[in-house]
Amino acid sequence: MAEIAAELGLSRRTISSVVNGRARRLGHAQETIVRVERYLAERGYVPSQAATDLHRPTLERIGLIHLGHLYTHLQTAYDDIVARLAEGQDLLELAVVPHRRLLDGVKALIARGATRVVWFQAWEREAPESPSVAGYLANCRVVIYNHLFGQGDGSATQAALALGYHLVGVDRTAAYRRIGALLRGLGHRVVALVPDYTYGDEALAASGLTVVRPPLTTRADDPAEAARQYTAFARAAMRDHAVTALCIHGAGIAQYALANLVRAGVRVPEELTVIGFDGRPESEAYAVPLTTMDMPVADMVERTLGLLRRPRKEHRHCFEMRLVERGSHGRARR
Repeated sequence: MAEIAAELGLSRRTISSVVNGRARRLGHAQETIVRVERYLAERGYVPSQAATDLHRPTLERIGLIHLGHLYTHLQTAYDDIVARLAEGQDLLELAVVPHRRLLDGVKALIARGATRVVWFQAWEREAPESPSVAGYLANCRVVIYNHLFGQGDGSATQAALALGYHLVGVDRTAAYRRIGALLRGLGHRVVALVPDYTYGDEALAASGLTVVRPPLTTRADDPAEAARQYTAFARAAMRDHAVTALCIHGAGIAQYALANLVRAGVRVPEELTVIGFDGRPESEAYAVPLTTMDMPVADMVERTLGLLRRPRKEHRHCFEMRLVERGSHGRARR
């Protein structure tokens, strides 16, 4: 502003009053205001947000942090939360960091003045309750979105609750029990599970099903490649282990795999039942509509926004996943 004042032959105070929208109230001439505004546009000058915020001490910031991997239902929730928060008066600060720089991302949010933080959790190995991170979040209201409940609510859950974090998520173990009950009632006895998440494996086995696990080589970051590997595994499991049902954790991968199986000549559900997890509405639009456990995104988003506005006494917010029965499941073949 000092440079612009010198270039226009005006006082710095005059430039400042125009930049901050106070020029008319302070009695500056209209032609001076127009001249300064036109010159500001030509120079491309935008005032520093940090400097402007010093005059607005009551302004609150909401921090959003994730590690760069927002799949299916997480992407939907993220878009919805950002859109809803953007309608309000609070400022949003975003940190997208790889896991190795997690602490840097947290520090950046605190440095920007974040007082409320939503942590989008994609993997169990993310640890907002770890000592290296927790100290920096001690003065923030923290909501962990997509927390993994179940398995007796283990040490990670207890540590996060002890720190006062609000945990919003689902019990995936309970969801797999529902899948197990459905499959058992349809006469299935041997089921393949990909990827081989422990909680899914244990819950299906507890339903009286024999679970065939994939080899470790079936893991892949790209959904299409993962689905190709899972399809090959499923066909081999049908042949070698008499598998009659396939459970796939992840809606995008499940949809790819279902299409691959149909193209390969596998009759779904007559020969093989296919059930997805974390499903999306478009699962209904496929040639064989996908039966899936749906994530209650709308309810979880609403609770997250409510917790940002006003915290609750209860910190454990566990929602139930809904089994959506479509056309990809049926009775086990003889």
